[in-house]
Amino acid sequence: NVHLAHYLYGRLLSRQTPGCLVFTSSSAGFIPTPFAAMYATSKAAISAFAASLACEGRARGVHVHAVHPSPVNSRFSKGGGNDITLRKVSAMDFFYKFATGPEALPDLFFRAVGRSAVVADLGGVSLGLRLLVQLLGYNFIAFASALTAHLSADYQNNIAKAEAKAKAS
Repeated sequence: NVHLAHYLYGRLLSRQTPGCLVFTSSSAGFIPTPFAAMYATSKAAISAFAASLACEGRARGVHVHAVHPSPVNSRFSKGGGNDITLRKVSAMDFFYKFATGPEALPDLFFRAVGRSAVVADLGGVSLGLRLLVQLLGYNFIAFASALTAHLSADYQNNIAKAEAKAKAS
């Protein structure tokens, strides 16, 4: 994202050409996401990167957006068509009940272009999570998640795997 954005954004600015960059991010970047920490971290970085570029470029005709689509039933969640095993996060099962297909995304992305929203939450899951964070606050949600994480299936699976690995050693 950074290298491609630098290339395209730099060209738009140097040519004084209006344009738009749209980054796909995730609501995982603004909520605690146990057992998917690197995914959430990278999505938070993309959203902050886009927001910062939007501040720099808007007055020069370059719109930058980060979109947070709700869960998408794509090949990504199945390994992208590659013969690999993905570690599944059980907490996402609930959210995938509300997933859309990837064909719905282009129209949603284009609706965000040029609008006032720099970071656009698209779909019920992303909007609901954003509202929850606004109402309860990130610190409260992070603390509550830390207090209750040990009750989750993902935590129990992680502990079981660690114990099995220790016994095998």
